[in-house]
Amino acid sequence: MSALIVPIKTNNQRLPGKNTMNLGGMPLYMHLFNTIKKCNFIDKVYIDSSDQYILREADRFGFCAIKRPIRLNSADTSGNDLIQHSLEHVEDDIIGQFFVTTPFLKVETIKKSFDLLDDNKDKDCAFGLYPVYDRFWLNNEPVNHKYDNLVGTQYMNPLMREAGFYVFRRKAFIESKSRITNNYITFEVDPLECVDIDNKEDFLYASVVYDKILKGAQ
Repeated sequence: MSALIVPIKTNNQRLPGKNTMNLGGMPLYMHLFNTIKKCNFIDKVYIDSSDQYILREADRFGFCAIKRPIRLNSADTSGNDLIQHSLEHVEDDIIGQFFVTTPFLKVETIKKSFDLLDDNKDKDCAFGLYPVYDRFWLNNEPVNHKYDNLVGTQYMNPLMREAGFYVFRRKAFIESKSRITNNYITFEVDPLECVDIDNKEDFLYASVVYDKILKGAQ
C-alpha cells in the first residue's frame, strides 16, 4: 500500500501566505492538488495542515485530512518532524512526502519515484535530483572549479540539487527517524519541474516559467 503526504502551513516567514497566492490563475496549492488527483497509482493522499480552509479543500478533492498541532508550525520544525507526526495517521508501507511549493511536478515524475522504490526492494528511499551548472563557493573557497582555470559552466561537472520530494519505506523511517537513509536511490528530474518557491523572487520566477513556458505547453 502506498500513500502520499502533503504538508501545508500558512504562516510562512520568507513569503507570508505563499501557499495560497495566485499562480497562473489559481492558488499555489491547487497546482499540486490537481496533479496528485490524477495519481491513481497512489492508494491514499493525506493533506497535513493546521489551517481549516486547507483541510476543507483537502476534503473537497477527496483527500484525507491530518490536523496538525500548532506547535509543528514553528520554523524549527523539520520535514522529518512532520513525517513523524503524520505517521500517527498513516499506516501504508511506501510513503511519499511532496510539497505544494513545487507546483510543476508531473504525474509521470511522481509515479517514477514510487516505481523506483517498488522495483528496488533493497532500497529504503528514492528521491529526485537535478543538475545545476554554475561555479559554487563554500566558506570563501571554490567548491567545484578553479578560479585560475576558467572553464565554461556548460562543460563543468554539475552539482546535483534535491528536487524537493521524497519517497521512503515506513519501516526505514521509523528505524532511522529520517526520510533519507544511507540506503537510497536517486534519479534525475527536469529542472523546470523542480522550481521551488521559498521567497518572493522564487514566486516571480515561477510565474514567468508558468506564463512563458508551461502555460503554452498545456
